[in-house]
Formats: sequence, C-alpha cells, structure tokens
Amino acid sequence: RLGRGDQWQPWIGLEDAAAGLLWAIEHDDIRGPVNLTAPEPLRNRDLHRLLSRACGPPSIAVVPQALLDWAGRGGAAGGTGGIGSMLAELLGASQRAVPQTLLASGFRFTAPGAASIWGLGA
Repeated sequence: RLGRGDQWQPWIGLEDAAAGLLWAIEHDDIRGPVNLTAPEPLRNRDLHRLLSRACGPPSIAVVPQALLDWAGRGGAAGGTGGIGSMLAELLGASQRAVPQTLLASGFRFTAPGAASIWGLGA
C-alpha cells in the first residue's frame, strides 16, 4: 500500500490496453482524449490486496504516508523540488479515471474488474 491507500489507482489489463488502443485507432469517430483504464477503478489499498492474493503470500508492505511526505520535501538532502517530490506526488496522487470515451463508442472490456485479470473472485 502507498501512503494511506485511499487514493484512486487507475489500472488496466494488458489485453484490454492493447485492444483499447487498437479500437481508438480504428474508429475514426473517436475524438479527444481516451483513458486507457479499466471501467472499475480501485483504491490503492484494494488493488494492493488483490495483487497480494494473486501473487502468493499476503503482503504487508506499506510505504507510510510520512515517508512520501518526507521524500516530497527533498528527503535527507532537504530543499524542495527534484525527483523526490515528483515521485512522492506521483505515488500519492489520486485520479479516478474512467474510460468514458471507449465505453461510449461501444468498446467491451474483457477484464472490467481487477480480480478477473488474476483469476480471483471479487
């Protein structure tokens, strides 16, 4: 889990990413941005739980929010900016992206839920 784990985490299965990209290229009626993300967004903590179940022994790995905050302030080097703050912002950011354009154009996902890409129940 990253930080508090309540941030939205966009995800998509590899097959759906490739199929969605081809769909967007082949359908001339699609205009504007296309979110290549699954239609069922998850919070970071929930995605981490599913990934842990799929990969074997349960994982208790947590990157504490305080560590993300510390890295964002420049870490041991102090100061602001730099790669530390960009990485901390990226890892702690929340984006509830949904593939509205793909869905509206008729695209069908083979794995709309994260559990299905790893063969897990909901």
